[in-house]
Amino acid sequence: MEYKELITCFDSNLEILKKYDYGVSAVFKVERKNNLYILKVGELDQNIQKYGIENETRILLKAKDVQGITKLVEQYEIKQNHIAILKEYAPGKTVEDFPYKIGSPRLTDQIIETIRELHGLGIAGLDIRKLNIVVSPDFSKATMIDIGFARIRERFDKGRFALDKHVDLMGLKDIFCSEKDFEEDKYI
Repeated sequence: MEYKELITCFDSNLEILKKYDYGVSAVFKVERKNNLYILKVGELDQNIQKYGIENETRILLKAKDVQGITKLVEQYEIKQNHIAILKEYAPGKTVEDFPYKIGSPRLTDQIIETIRELHGLGIAGLDIRKLNIVVSPDFSKATMIDIGFARIRERFDKGRFALDKHVDLMGLKDIFCSEKDFEEDKYI
């Protein structure tokens, strides 16, 4: 089945603007009534796709008040053996699109505060990497755009949760500047 036909089954008002070639599920930039969104679609027969979307839905509902992440806009009913969610679209570029790391104290503080809030809610294993953080066009905001495979503490033992938190913090070193980056003027 064509994606356009499938997406129309979920929401006939969505217009596909772009299909992204990454992620476990099919990911689209879509427009509805002049607003941009991200649509994630997964096949129910593909356990990892089904789990990813269901898990991201649980996490986004639990973290609905956390700033610095894209929010869940709509969870669709199952259609034609597929599951889908509609999320906010964060305008800008991923950190991966820049030749340098983030050096802005404001952006750094935003990301760290978002991670603290998520950890405080018992959410960790956030897949912190350059592809999953978008910097706004005016460099005023950093947004985590994909936390679909994070874990909720209640579902795992304390040791696993502590390890996930540690891995989240280790992921920051590839995103934020070191003293050497500042010395070499290689930061955004």
